[in-house]
Amino acid sequence: MNKTLKTIIVVLLAIMMVAAGLYLGYRMNRVVNDNAFFRSMMPNQNAQIFHQFLFIVALVIFGISIMLSFNRYFDMNTIVIMGFIVGTLLWAVLSTVMLCIGLFHKWAIIIACLAALVGAILIGKPRKLSRDEGFLLTHALIISVGAAYFFASLCIFRFSYDSLIYINLGERLADFHGLTSVLIPKASAFSVFTSMLYAPSQFFGYDFSQGSNI
Repeated sequence: MNKTLKTIIVVLLAIMMVAAGLYLGYRMNRVVNDNAFFRSMMPNQNAQIFHQFLFIVALVIFGISIMLSFNRYFDMNTIVIMGFIVGTLLWAVLSTVMLCIGLFHKWAIIIACLAALVGAILIGKPRKLSRDEGFLLTHALIISVGAAYFFASLCIFRFSYDSLIYINLGERLADFHGLTSVLIPKASAFSVFTSMLYAPSQFFGYDFSQGSNI
């Protein structure tokens, strides 16, 4: 299969995922608008989807950039597969560190992520990518954008009790910029690390994290 055909297939797959996401968003808004309970509880979901989509893409780019810093040790397939996982885990780890030292703010965590990336580049001393590696990376980013929009469009109306606790704890930690006497009992019983994946909804202006945790 030549490169042009591969590119066409990748772009079509990404378009299909975005189209599926647009349909889900349309259905979601219809459900919200047609139900008085949901309408009173939830705003229009377009902003929710878009802001979460941007955050997921940022995690992908962050994770892939970290992995690319060590491309002397990892092949490109590993880098593109692990990119989102690494980005998400590092966000949670750095958020937890910022929480522990009393700097649990959006910009403090973003600066910590940038510092981690600079440190990774200095330590890893990345080599220049070959043409084939650049080709694979481009395709991976296109697919990631389509997948990010699709997963950001998934709305889950049914939660377990644990999920609600993690969502609430993460959002309250973001609201108060750290632990308070009210939150300590809840944080002692449930994982603060997991809750770090829900705090970005407050930081970046969307209702609750869903696609970044699927």
